[in-house]
Amino acid sequence: MTFEMLPTVTPFLIGFFVIAALAVIAAVVGLTDALSATRRERIVRKQSIPAFYGSRLRLAAQH
Repeated sequence: MTFEMLPTVTPFLIGFFVIAALAVIAAVVGLTDALSATRRERIVRKQSIPAFYGSRLRLAAQH
């Protein structure tokens, strides 16, 4: 096997990792937004994050 194909694969790998990094950033931003949007309600109820979101996650898993 020759390694002539490897230089042409490099741009695709770079593109893949850039897209993967952007997806991770978008996921973190979405999670942060969701947690901060319900923070006031959660604090008023004096619930921890797992206690507050646990029931919501269980309900979502049942559907």
